Amino acid sequence: MGLKQDKLRQLLDYLEENLRPERLEEINELHRKALDWEIVPRLPLVLNFPFPDNPQFKPFPHGAIFNDFEKHLYNELVYAFDKSIALNVDLGCDLPVTIRPNYGIGLVSGILGGLVEQVGDNPPWVRPFLSRSELMKMFDIDTGDVSGRGWIPRVVETYQFFDETLGPYRNLNASVKRVLPDLQGPFDNYELLRGSEAFTDFYTDPVLLKEGLSLTAEIQIKAARTLLPHTTDHRDGISFQHGVVMKGNILIRNDSPIMVSPKMYREFIAPHDSAVLTALGGGGIHSCGAIEHQFENYLNVKKLFCIDLGQGLMNDREKLFRLAEKKKVAIIRMEATEEELLTGRILKMFPTGVSLMHCCESFTKAREIQSTYRRATHAKN
Repeated sequence: MGLKQDKLRQLLDYLEENLRPERLEEINELHRKALDWEIVPRLPLVLNFPFPDNPQFKPFPHGAIFNDFEKHLYNELVYAFDKSIALNVDLGCDLPVTIRPNYGIGLVSGILGGLVEQVGDNPPWVRPFLSRSELMKMFDIDTGDVSGRGWIPRVVETYQFFDETLGPYRNLNASVKRVLPDLQGPFDNYELLRGSEAFTDFYTDPVLLKEGLSLTAEIQIKAARTLLPHTTDHRDGISFQHGVVMKGNILIRNDSPIMVSPKMYREFIAPHDSAVLTALGGGGIHSCGAIEHQFENYLNVKKLFCIDLGQGLMNDREKLFRLAEKKKVAIIRMEATEEELLTGRILKMFPTGVSLMHCCESFTKAREIQSTYRRATHAKN
């Protein structure tokens, strides 16, 4: 047995022995209740931290996972999204146990002929088409069946490897949720293929923009429907993304739409976000950065059940909460400060309707915050 296979087996043996399914069910139920705006004893908290020196587990370099299923699975369980399933056995925060085929942002773009590249330890990226005429070729692609296009076959193979490898581990296999990969969103995918001209198209080529968004939305829906049968996390109206529970079946990434005006979002992008969410039974929208100017727009998108904050502290969180509370739209990964967690003040700010995240300076600090947060919130109940 090679070194990497031996490391993977040791990891799987460790998790099989130490993961407690009843505790994981408690975690998932706490998230669900909070996102359903029910009364909860405390808000679910997921902690991020830089990976520590650890003699037992150490992730492989990120660039090593894309052509090696064993390293891919190993890293998903050891360190992904700045979180660690393996180390959470000791830490004990409210981290769900999820894995995904982690192939970056180019899956939908690749279906449409975009060039997906992976260099060094960087995640895969998309090289945009060089001209409008090159972009127009994507409208001629036969997209009736997307299962054989782009990186989709590799994603399916990765799911199959997950299933075959975890199958003999009864406890672990039942505990680990296989979730959808990153499928971006209609405008983010269009921008990846079009490049910076995507933003000038609002003014100089609006017909192309609308047709392009219609196409990327259609392909995102088809990609999701192709991959959903390989997932194991969709149950009772929830699924999992970014290492947390979310409401609905699909998370739209809207990192690029925060750079357009609210009016432009409503006119051009919102109808296609609504189309994706409606076709797939509802879901959420994610944006990093300052999103206050788009927040009410997001709340008006059809079948929007939750909003995922990439950088909550860049926003007026209490204002966002008040707006979301009116429509009972959950906010996931609401960023909390250390002081708010250590004092338990966060529960006064947000008694329910949200899940929390905090970026710790170290694993040692994460253990301190986790322990104190539990005591602080327990004392207030």
